[in-house]
Amino acid sequence: MNKEKESRVLRDRLTISQELTDILRGRVIRGEFPPGTRIAEESIAREFGISRGPVREALRQLEKDGLIVVEAYKGAIVVEISDADLRGILLPVRYVLEKFALEGALKVLQERDLEALQNIIDLMTQTVNEGGPDQLQNLVDLDVEFHTYIINMSNDYHAEQLWSTIEPRIRAGFYQLGSLHEHPGVIVDEHVQLLEVIRGGDLTAALEMLDEHVLASPIRLLGRRQGNEAHGE
Repeated sequence: MNKEKESRVLRDRLTISQELTDILRGRVIRGEFPPGTRIAEESIAREFGISRGPVREALRQLEKDGLIVVEAYKGAIVVEISDADLRGILLPVRYVLEKFALEGALKVLQERDLEALQNIIDLMTQTVNEGGPDQLQNLVDLDVEFHTYIINMSNDYHAEQLWSTIEPRIRAGFYQLGSLHEHPGVIVDEHVQLLEVIRGGDLTAALEMLDEHVLASPIRLLGRRQGNEAHGE
C-alpha cells in the first residue's frame, strides 16, 4: 500500500471513529443510553455497517470522557452522573476552573471577545424562538461553547486541559438541568446577565454572577428535581 493510500485509509478511519464518537456521546448525554446500559461493539458496528475497530476507538474516547466504564466480561457500561456527583464534584470543579479562567480573561478582554460571546447568546435566543425537538440539545451546545470560550480566553494550558477532560460530563449535566428550567429562555437570560457584568469589567461583580450561574442556580434546580421526585411528580 503506497503512502497516499495509507494516509487516506487512516484519515477515513479517524473520521468514522470521530463521527461515531459524537453520535454515541450524544446518545449518552441525552439519556437515550441510560445509566447502566451496556453498549455492545457488535451491535453498534452492525447498526452503522462498519467494522468493530472504529467502534472500539469511539468507546475508548467515551471512557476517557468519563461517560462509560469498560468492565471485564461486561463490556462498555454507561456511567450514572447523579445529583450527588453534580452537587459534590462536577459543579464545584467547574466553578474553580471558570473562576480562574474568568480572572485571567478579564485582564485580556477585547471587544472581539465580547462580540463573540454576544453572538453565542444571539444564537441561543434564536434557538429558543424557533423551538423544535432539538431545542434543548442546541441550547446545551451553545451553553458549552460560551463557557469554553471563556476558558480558552485564559490561555492557560492546565485550565484548558482540565476543562476538556470534564466537559463531556458538564455537557451531560447541562442537559439534565436544562430540562428543569421553567422556560428555556431562562438559560439565555442567565448568560445575558453574566455577559453584562463581564462587559463591565468588575471582577468582584463578575465572580458573584459566576457563582450564581455556575453553583447557586444549578443547585436550586437539583433541589427542585428532588422535591418533585419526593412528591411523585
